[in-house]
Amino acid sequence: MLPDEESVAPAGQPPSERPRTISLLTLVSVTFFLVSGGAYGTEDLARTIPPLYAMLGIILVPWIWSFPVAMMTAELACAMPSSEGFLMWVERAFGRYFGFLQGWITVMLTLVDMALYIIIFTTYLSTVTDPESGAEVWSYGLAMVGVSVIINLFGLGGVGNTAVIMTVLTVLPFLLFVDLGLFSGKVDTSVLSRAHGDWDIGGYLSVLLWATCGFEFSGFLAGDLKNPNRNFPLGMSLVILLMTLTYLLPIGVGLATGDDPTTWTEGAYPHLAAKLGYGEWPQYIMIFGALVSSLGTYVAYLYTATAALATMADNGNAPFFFSWRIPRTSSPWLAILFYAAIHLYLITFDFSVVVELDTVFYILQVPFNLS
Repeated sequence: MLPDEESVAPAGQPPSERPRTISLLTLVSVTFFLVSGGAYGTEDLARTIPPLYAMLGIILVPWIWSFPVAMMTAELACAMPSSEGFLMWVERAFGRYFGFLQGWITVMLTLVDMALYIIIFTTYLSTVTDPESGAEVWSYGLAMVGVSVIINLFGLGGVGNTAVIMTVLTVLPFLLFVDLGLFSGKVDTSVLSRAHGDWDIGGYLSVLLWATCGFEFSGFLAGDLKNPNRNFPLGMSLVILLMTLTYLLPIGVGLATGDDPTTWTEGAYPHLAAKLGYGEWPQYIMIFGALVSSLGTYVAYLYTATAALATMADNGNAPFFFSWRIPRTSSPWLAILFYAAIHLYLITFDFSVVVELDTVFYILQVPFNLS
């Protein structure tokens, strides 16, 4: 039931006067993890449709699907630079009811979406450890969630510094993979004209739309960003470029140097790196990059998602206890623990099921922001 209008503060309060501490580099790093985090988890793009169309989709979809959302986020963040993000934008535009509805769609979306990164983490780690049971795999997820909770309890400073370091550690393995592949002597450009069996357009779009969404969550950083009028549009454009290259170049090299793409599954990049002819060490570097990527993405989303839930609690749109914060860092500790608990349950489901459910919630959410 919605609370009375008088019982809560309006979502459109002026931004606080606290110092703005986020630089352009931090914005790009955090947003990179919110929308991408590297090509890990996108291996199905090569398997579901012919290689030429798969690569064309990677080039075009970010500008058709992601760019409007990114620029919308930049425009609203510059006009209303608040840490309440799109929750404030929707409530100002459509009123209290739709702000309430948007908030809970966002909660459902992030509860599902963030579980994907834990599944990717455990999938890659399992290629090294060869776990003997599902309980052992689940314990890997528990360790990842535990580290992410600790980082988030240190607040935005801890999340931002972690994102910058992890962006470098995520991108470097892909640069190495592309370099090694191009000089391996195994490049076969005829891969673009290879015949393909059954097309799975639905599966392709589900993965690609999931892998290129999330720009609106960067709006929660607007209240802390230095010079938002300059840095926000520039940061969004840089992230789209980085995201597109991070998907396009590795998948292109993987297609040109690897096995039949119809055999690719989640976790294929380390195996492709191992077959380049340089020994096993490229495989382990790719696995390391995948673990860092998944952890960085989860850390970034845990910050923005729990910030959204705490904002809803502040405004009376969610139970009040989700606004309980650590005084020194302003971290909503109970909201963080709530998300962590739900995710540890959701990681018991299959990756493809979680992706399809995630896409449904995202499509429900986007019209509120674009309107």
